[in-house]
Amino acid sequence: MAAELGSQFKLEKALHLGMLPIVREGKVPEEILRAYCGLYLREEVQMERLVRNIGNFSRFLEAISFSQAAVLNLANVSRECHVNRKTVEGYLQIVDFVVYEESGLHAIEVKNSVQVRPEDLHGLKNFVEDFPEIRRWLLYRGRKRLLRDGILCVPCEEFLLQLKPNAFPA
Repeated sequence: MAAELGSQFKLEKALHLGMLPIVREGKVPEEILRAYCGLYLREEVQMERLVRNIGNFSRFLEAISFSQAAVLNLANVSRECHVNRKTVEGYLQIVDFVVYEESGLHAIEVKNSVQVRPEDLHGLKNFVEDFPEIRRWLLYRGRKRLLRDGILCVPCEEFLLQLKPNAFPA
């Protein structure tokens, strides 16, 4: 966890290689990560049936990886991985979170952006209509903690450094 690494935690490295110790500490981290991803796709995604066609999902992951730090064009991604746009939209729904813990429900949306835009808040604004008691979080790559329309916008690095087992960040 980022909190365990403390000052050694670097968000960019975590985004590039992940946080698995075997990958981070390996002699050739990219190769270990590639092998792990293959195993993950086969064992976790296919076996748990999160997606119907593992080949489509695998092509989606590859295509979406090229969109890092760029404006996401769903039409281009769907063309690149040879699936329809609605399927790509469904795959994208697998990255956000709803967490239940003692203090209640938390809806967390993650954006690869250094600024919070009004459209980034749209999904969380709608979510509160069905779950009015839920706490809403938007994690982003900026540096300021903000409160927008009842949604706490927190720098991702700050959130990860505060995240500890059995203790949700405040």
